[in-house]
Amino acid sequence: VLEAWEDWKEDALDDADYSKVENNFDILAFSNEWGFKTTKQFVNMSSLLSIAYKENIITLNQKEKIEIKRNKTDKLLSKSKINLEKELKKVSVETVEEMKASIQEKYDRQTSE
Repeated sequence: VLEAWEDWKEDALDDADYSKVENNFDILAFSNEWGFKTTKQFVNMSSLLSIAYKENIITLNQKEKIEIKRNKTDKLLSKSKINLEKELKKVSVETVEEMKASIQEKYDRQTSE
């Protein structure tokens, strides 16, 4: 019986580690998607400003002011992405550690009886 519980514990801990790896891939996919959309937004805004300026819809001064706002928004989005990634990784690690502690507690309860 003890050997069966030991096998269960090892399998459960492996599953917890697998969850951590899965979480990291999910975070990476989120980060890549965020980066792609941020870049696309920057390029689209730049193109729009160029066209609007060439078509005399906006002045050079207006274009430059909007570019400053575009750059600030881009920096904010990049900073937000980094902060969110850190938070997601922290939550992932905490969750996996809680899972492992729970597994160990259950193992200890079952094997000490």
